[in-house]
Amino acid sequence: MEALRKLECDYCRGPKPVLACSFSECTKLYHYLCAVLARGEYSNRDCIFQFYCSNHKSIALSWKLDSINWKQITEWSNIQYATTNDWSRISKSDRRFLRNNLTEHFLKYDPKWFYEQLYPTIGIKEIFSDHWAWCTKLEKRNLKQYEAVALKNFKKDEVICEYVGEVHYSASKESDYTVCFWLPDCVKNNLKIPFLCIDSLNLGNEARFINTITATTPKYVKQNASMHTYCVKQSLKFIVVYFGASY
Repeated sequence: MEALRKLECDYCRGPKPVLACSFSECTKLYHYLCAVLARGEYSNRDCIFQFYCSNHKSIALSWKLDSINWKQITEWSNIQYATTNDWSRISKSDRRFLRNNLTEHFLKYDPKWFYEQLYPTIGIKEIFSDHWAWCTKLEKRNLKQYEAVALKNFKKDEVICEYVGEVHYSASKESDYTVCFWLPDCVKNNLKIPFLCIDSLNLGNEARFINTITATTPKYVKQNASMHTYCVKQSLKFIVVYFGASY
């Protein structure tokens, strides 16, 4: 740490940087705020937090994809992995309005990551016809089916992950991977269409494989997580929270 104080920040060129990129061949150093502005990111590998600059955070992402077993998805599907939501389908004026009203109308959550969660908390496991969540509709389409499994022990009210996908004004009838943002009336009345949702049919992360409790779910299966709309660093996000039950 003392050696870092004699050097300068790669973003603002000021003295006493406190973060160094964890890639062994990288020499970039940052102040904490400068690391955020420079689009660096944290990772948590083997319970050790590591920082990666924008040029090398792909290393952490690659390790995460291996940890959650995403390769099995790419072997049969064109689903694109994403670490952040795609807002390109929402007008700039609506996105601007949301940014200006987030802190006033939405619950805030400050995650341990800056922009992208690059460390794994849940993985992906293939399921078969004897699993409670097996879907006959997907079976008829000859599609493989999966579930999300915990890669760590969660505490009550602990954040599991973010639900990531494409943000739309309306839900697609063809998609089973849509979740709807909670919007207060004052926000709905100012949007082009008073409805926003995230669809992870074609683009998403491991959270898309969290199975949903329905009316036909066996009684022995109990819900153990819920999704909530949060304001996270001036952006609207869906956060998955563990609340303690199990099956």
